[in-house]
Amino acid sequence: MKKFKIYGFFLALVSLCGCSPDPGKIAGELNAYGNEVAASFEAKMSYDSLVQTLEKPRLSYVLKFSTDAVEFMSAPGADVDRAKFLANLARTEIWQARVCTEKIKQLMTKHKMFLVSFNLTNTSGETQAMGVCTAN
Repeated sequence: MKKFKIYGFFLALVSLCGCSPDPGKIAGELNAYGNEVAASFEAKMSYDSLVQTLEKPRLSYVLKFSTDAVEFMSAPGADVDRAKFLANLARTEIWQARVCTEKIKQLMTKHKMFLVSFNLTNTSGETQAMGVCTAN
């Protein structure tokens, strides 16, 4: 019986140590990262919001950005024009590389996040690029 009391006390202590994710701290760090990303593009875009998409079974978020800068716009008609498709793919790959950095991966590992995605839209809300990052 003593072993069960000690085990119960240990579990209670572990739950108080801050080992579970702190939503406020995670949001603060992700918002700061979103602002850093937007600033790295020299004011050509804005960081708009953070949305937690899942908590269980895996902690996941979306960071939303918007821009009206022409260089970030996807070319329409890429479904039938290979050159436009490749140009859009190149823009998306650049976006992916710029947002899915070692810094975000460290934050994800620190807070046991599974997935963080980065949605870049035009000012009308149409997605122009999407980046997806996992901790590994």
